[in-house]
Amino acid sequence: MNDIAPADGRAFAERHLPPDAYEHSLRVAERAERKISLDSADRTPVAIALLHDVVEDGDVTLGDVREAFGERVADAVGCLTRRPGEPYDAYIGRVMTNPDAAAVKACDLEDHLASPATAPSASYLRRCERALGRLRNTALGF
Repeated sequence: MNDIAPADGRAFAERHLPPDAYEHSLRVAERAERKISLDSADRTPVAIALLHDVVEDGDVTLGDVREAFGERVADAVGCLTRRPGEPYDAYIGRVMTNPDAAAVKACDLEDHLASPATAPSASYLRRCERALGRLRNTALGF
């Protein structure tokens, strides 16, 4: 599968994420949609944004994502899934190896920073700001 329709990702995310995580994924996808060039027919990054938390916060495996959406989406979602015990800076470094994942993570962090009242702590917000700065200093793809 080369180009995944966002509607496919939306239905999958809605089935497999808790309501709060699903709402967050919708906001991240809206940010991704706004950042995609209007002349781009490739909407796969929007689907990736919808799916970015399905392994970490949902009830599916990366294999399930690969089977449903193919390699490109699964590779990006795999980069966006933080591994147990993985230091946050190492996680962001791994995200940066995949252009789709880096672009979606920037949208994810922007969403977290847009709602500081829901952040677990001030240090969490500072960590988000630092990571977003790292991502913005790279070529994000959109």
